[in-house]
Amino acid sequence: MPKDKKAVFVKYVRHSFTIMYRYIYCQLLDVVIVFTLSFIALGILGVQYGPVLAMFIGVGDMIPYFGA
Repeated sequence: MPKDKKAVFVKYVRHSFTIMYRYIYCQLLDVVIVFTLSFIALGILGVQYGPVLAMFIGVGDMIPYFGA
């Protein structure tokens, strides 16, 4: 592979990894926020097994088109 084309290819691969890293980071941050808010809300309401339900809500939030 010529050096000029290799440099362009490496640039695009690094950019793609950066975009994927940011996406995964934001998804995990969203899960933590939704879990925390659900945990607090379910605790205030006195729901039995609130922490377990909050965990399922947080994990379910990672599934696209399903969400919390």
